[in-house]
Amino acid sequence: MRVISRDTYFSALDATRRPYHDAYCALYMSELDAIVVDPLLMRIPIDDHIVHRGDGAFEMCKCVNRGVYNLSAHISRLEKSAQALGIQIPVSRQKLIDIVCATLRASQLQDAAIRIYISRGPGSFGVSPADCPQSHLYVSVSQLTAGFMDTHPAGALVGISKIPAKPDMFATLKHCNYLPNVLMKQEALQRGLDFVIGLDAEGYVTEGPTENFGIVTAGQQLLFPCVDRVLEGTTMMRVLALAESLISSGILRSAGFARIAPEDVEAARELLIVGTTTDVTHVAQFESIKWKKVGPITQALRDLLLEDIQQNAQIRIAF
Repeated sequence: MRVISRDTYFSALDATRRPYHDAYCALYMSELDAIVVDPLLMRIPIDDHIVHRGDGAFEMCKCVNRGVYNLSAHISRLEKSAQALGIQIPVSRQKLIDIVCATLRASQLQDAAIRIYISRGPGSFGVSPADCPQSHLYVSVSQLTAGFMDTHPAGALVGISKIPAKPDMFATLKHCNYLPNVLMKQEALQRGLDFVIGLDAEGYVTEGPTENFGIVTAGQQLLFPCVDRVLEGTTMMRVLALAESLISSGILRSAGFARIAPEDVEAARELLIVGTTTDVTHVAQFESIKWKKVGPITQALRDLLLEDIQQNAQIRIAF
């Protein structure tokens, strides 16, 4: 096995370039207080506790047509997660917004996926947070993939996961220990499904690997699982806010949260998946039960959300 020097490191690194690197366009690193645009330089120290302990918090939001959507809500949730983990965000809220916009400009993308990571920082390979003298911030910008319904117009195939749901404290924080989420996605792929949905200890449905799950009941109620057991999705909260117009027009009777059992899902009129990358997605099949057509409420919510993403100047930040 060869041992490389500082002088030969970069030539060795060049040999690792792969086609998927083309999607990685810019990364801000607080350690350097700089943005890099070469994917091969987008590296995190191996002794950063975010790497070997999952000790950090993150958010993923998107930019559409040079406007960052709902960034304030994402930062508020990041602050909540970081506070719960006892990690200090190393910059002010406004500075973080400025960094996001600067990294977007460096990426030269008009549509982008933005991921913000707050890590405990480097300092040891141990488990103690006291080993890390300074928290770190990373902001990555990559190409935005097409929405799920754009590539799967018939809708999503969904099943119940066998992976145990996270305990409430860990389910309600957006932290970097995503092993249960990874195993859920692996399960979905192995079963030929698009998503799987968890069940809590009492048998009520929770959420997908990175998505919230909702139903429209026969009584025209839009319901999502209670947020004391799932992540309070930013898209889910926007969908609930946008649903108020459907309630006012009489299309919906109400919208909110409830304990949802599998039998409630099976009896529902419509099922939907919502998330930053999925927007509002029609569920075409849940286990063996099928809903062939996109329901009118799912379609109305999808239309409202897509319009909100493109045109709501109050929650879009132009860069």
